[in-house]
Amino acid sequence: MRPRWVRVAARHFAGALWRPANFSLAFRLPFAPNGGMYERDMTPMDFRAINRAVSRRAVSAAPDAPTMRAFRPALWFLWLTGARAEEMRRARWHQWAGDRLRVGAKGQEVSIQLDARAAGLLRWLHDRRDPGQPVIFPGSDGREWSMQALHAAFAEAVKLALLPSLSIRAIRLAHAGLR
Repeated sequence: MRPRWVRVAARHFAGALWRPANFSLAFRLPFAPNGGMYERDMTPMDFRAINRAVSRRAVSAAPDAPTMRAFRPALWFLWLTGARAEEMRRARWHQWAGDRLRVGAKGQEVSIQLDARAAGLLRWLHDRRDPGQPVIFPGSDGREWSMQALHAAFAEAVKLALLPSLSIRAIRLAHAGLR
């Protein structure tokens, strides 16, 4: 039997070779329920690249800088909780109770458990919010994000990060594998 360090090194080496081939291409599976399109999950490296691109654009003088400033906390919330984009955009301050957020989406109420980092993000946002703002994650216009605007902001962030095409659902897919 090989020493443990050899097995670990071989696994890391094989993973490093396979990962780009596995995640850089989208391919069709004829039996998949979503029309045959394979969706990859977002890796931590993808998230870091997207977050870096959003942060740079948010402080720039670009025309979409206000959108990226509004999108940044939403992106972090989605990454930390694995919540659906629909749940995030419908979240209101009266639904937040410390370590839990109860959100009604798609005809049902969903309870999102918040870890310390997600609860800290909400506390930070709460301390800096406009007192008359009921929406936790308002768009750049101060209203609830539309799904179209949310998908467009995410697609623009992926493009700025120079990543292959990703859907906003990829964040949730990443968390489905972790739980």
